[in-house]
Amino acid sequence: MLYTFKLRRKSFAALLLMIASCAPSMNWREYRFEGDELTFLMPCKAVEESKEVSIAQEKQVLIMAVCNVGDLNFTISRLGRQKNISDETLIALWQKASLFALTGSDHVQESDASTKKIKIQNKEVMVHGLMAREGIQAQWQWFQQGQWVYQLGIYSRKKQVKNKFDQEAQHMFFESIR
Repeated sequence: MLYTFKLRRKSFAALLLMIASCAPSMNWREYRFEGDELTFLMPCKAVEESKEVSIAQEKQVLIMAVCNVGDLNFTISRLGRQKNISDETLIALWQKASLFALTGSDHVQESDASTKKIKIQNKEVMVHGLMAREGIQAQWQWFQQGQWVYQLGIYSRKKQVKNKFDQEAQHMFFESIR
């Protein structure tokens, strides 16, 4: 009898998790920048914004798609690849700029940085990750594909308790690139 109760309790927890992932607050949909070859999943309808930035004395338009769900903010940004600097240097500069905007410091700690390979359109792509934990918690990933360098980001309040639902939303967002 006790075994049956535990099994039912686990089944009930799984059912609640499935219901939560289908909740209207996380209405997953495809998103694509105009003229882009990649498709991403966003948990709500994204609003697109653009801003002119200067990178190594070259002006360029940064395009960002933003989607807010409760206390979580999801972003996808892209910049054109630079002629005068490598993709790795561009990503490192972007990481420092993102950290500085969030924390006031551009110091990247080894424990907060990561790299991994993922498959996008049947090609292995190196993804550079970074986590910021001051004030607002942020998790970013940068990668290069075609003529663009991309940044995916999730922002939340630091005091927010991380739960399995948030982890699944993060996984869905970061792993959805096609």
